[in-house]
Amino acid sequence: MTTILANTRSRPVELHLGSGVVVVGPLGRVPCDTEDLDLGHVRALCRTGVLVAHTESDKPVRRPRKRG
Repeated sequence: MTTILANTRSRPVELHLGSGVVVVGPLGRVPCDTEDLDLGHVRALCRTGVLVAHTESDKPVRRPRKRG
């Protein structure tokens, strides 16, 4: 699973994550470490709705096509 931070606004957001400084573009998304979700500024931005954190599967699930 990969943790993703999604910017819900039409303005960029600068984040200081464990891996370094990252700018999330307007309505953009960036992968992050789960530890980054505990950073104060990330929690505040999630609490106010500027960022939304969610997880995604690393491998896409393949679904069979319906026939007929």
